[in-house]
Amino acid sequence: MAKGYPKVLIRVFLLDTCILSHLYPRVLRDICDLLKRLGVKTVIPDGLGCCGLPAYNSGHWEIARSMAKRLLKLFGREEIPIVVPSGSCAAMIRVHYLKLFGDDPYWRNRAGAIAERTYELSQFLAQRIGPEEIRGRYEARVAFHDSCQALRSLNIFGEPTILLNQIQGILPAGIDFRVEGGERCCGFGGLFHLKYPEISAAMRESKLRKFLEASPDIVVGLDMGCLYNLKKGLSKGDRSIRFLHLGEFLLEAMAKYGRG
Repeated sequence: MAKGYPKVLIRVFLLDTCILSHLYPRVLRDICDLLKRLGVKTVIPDGLGCCGLPAYNSGHWEIARSMAKRLLKLFGREEIPIVVPSGSCAAMIRVHYLKLFGDDPYWRNRAGAIAERTYELSQFLAQRIGPEEIRGRYEARVAFHDSCQALRSLNIFGEPTILLNQIQGILPAGIDFRVEGGERCCGFGGLFHLKYPEISAAMRESKLRKFLEASPDIVVGLDMGCLYNLKKGLSKGDRSIRFLHLGEFLLEAMAKYGRG
């Protein structure tokens, strides 16, 4: 056991999402470190691959089913929780797999069993670990971005607020850390921003205006796709705003705890 870390309290499968593994491996490492500090041992099965969400959204359901079956087999090897650091990918596993296998009772039952032990990261921290275990400090004005799948498909609203409220020194930029119109889509929408770039850009600009009016130092979210999209729309003069995954932010806050 590494010095300074608590004993392992629970083992979990961690879904290495495509965006994190290919574009933000540092964020993935931060999330693993955060969980380790909380006594959680993460297991990323070899050969996991994509959950199938892009193929599913594009109407290529046979390809999506093939990807889903591989994931279900790997996660079915051990009856432990599955933690997903993305609202979109978590919704794919917990909600859309049941639709994907709607005409196949065998795979639908397997998907249902996996869905029952799948948690988006903020849900896992708030429901299984307990918010009282988050001891952090961060003197900054913080806004939270609700990603569409997390909010609408998984009904995640209170968990991020509960976790952020555990951080000493934090100042919320809005009620429950939400700016006005915070529930609106940022325009990323998976493949949407590629298929409809002009509409996507307009949605992003509308969302960014609300954030800029609230003047946060940091915008925290659950999906790196949304955070990437929002950051891309900032002008040079607004680059001081940081966009952090919840796991990144909590790890930084825990590192600052007790320093002042």
